[in-house]
Amino acid sequence: MPKKRGGRKHLINCTPELVPAFKAVLQTHIAGDPMKPDCLWTNLSMQAISRLMSTAGFHASPYTVEQLLDHCKLGHRQAFKYLTMRQHKDRGQQFDILNSYKQSFLDSPNPIISIDTKKKQRSARGLEGSVLRV
Repeated sequence: MPKKRGGRKHLINCTPELVPAFKAVLQTHIAGDPMKPDCLWTNLSMQAISRLMSTAGFHASPYTVEQLLDHCKLGHRQAFKYLTMRQHKDRGQQFDILNSYKQSFLDSPNPIISIDTKKKQRSARGLEGSVLRV
C-alpha cells in the first residue's frame, strides 16, 4: 500500500483571513431559525458567494465556498417559486429599506429580542378548550 503523501493544503488552512472575510461577505445574507440558534443558512448560490468574495479581494472558487460553508456550519437553502413574478422597479429599494432598519436596530444600544407570536395549538398540549354552543 502506498504511503500517504502531504498533497496540497486547503485554502482555508493556508489563508487565515479567508474565514472572517467570508463571514463579512455573508453577514446580510444569513438567515436562521429563532428556535434553533445553531441552524443558519444562506440562500445565495456557491457561484454568487464566489463572485462576492472576488469583489471583496479574495479568490474563492465555488468548491472553496462549499468548504467555507461546511467550516462555518452554514447550510444552503433555495426558495422555490411556483408562480413567476414580474420584476418590480422598487424591489431592490424594499430590501435596502429593510437592511437599513436592521442595521439601525443592531447599532442601537437597546437589547434585541426575538418573540415567537404564533398561536400554539391547545389540543396538542392536552389543554382542550370548552366549546360554547348557542
